[in-house]
Amino acid sequence: MDNQIEEITKQETKVPASPLPEAPKAKLSFLKKFNKKTALIALSIIVIAVIGFLAYQYKNLLIAAKVNGTLIGRLEIINILEKASGKNVLESLINQKLIDEEAKKKGALVNAEDIDAEIKNIADQLKAQGETLDKALATQNMSLDDLKKQIITQKELEKILADEIQVADAEIETYLKDSGVTIPAGQEANYQNQAKTQLQQQKLATASQTLITSLRAQANIKYFINY
Repeated sequence: MDNQIEEITKQETKVPASPLPEAPKAKLSFLKKFNKKTALIALSIIVIAVIGFLAYQYKNLLIAAKVNGTLIGRLEIINILEKASGKNVLESLINQKLIDEEAKKKGALVNAEDIDAEIKNIADQLKAQGETLDKALATQNMSLDDLKKQIITQKELEKILADEIQVADAEIETYLKDSGVTIPAGQEANYQNQAKTQLQQQKLATASQTLITSLRAQANIKYFINY
């Protein structure tokens, strides 16, 4: 009897497993999903706001003009310009790249002093004609950086082809004689310097074309677009 009572007591004192602890787990899972969704929404709002700000701030990178509500994109302009002169511009850039590489090989690099001196020379010549460098650049639709690039290429060619553009005194005399100009008294040296410059530029143009033709023949040029 005692054993039966003890067994009943044990059964009565057993506490059944409660499902209550599962509720906090379900709630926690819901909160995690809610927090992730909220974070994604907030992040999306921030990204959209940033994109909108950048699009407005740098709209000139994509849009050239707006006419009665209709946008004109820069890509449209680029396509027209490429059709008109894309081939010439590309070939010019290729030539410039080849000249730069040749200048490095020959140690004919141009320093900042050379560039500044040439810019000053150009500015002085324009000033003597009653014009400024800024106005001349604006007329040619060029920036100062564009001018510097042209000067670098010019100076590199002059250094690479230095031996081929030498001008002898006899050539200067013949040039002045053939030109038929009357040299004022006391201006002989000035006219001779001008004649020398003209002859050097003529020789440079011819030698440069020969050099570029040779460099292009040796180069590995691959075109990814045809104009």
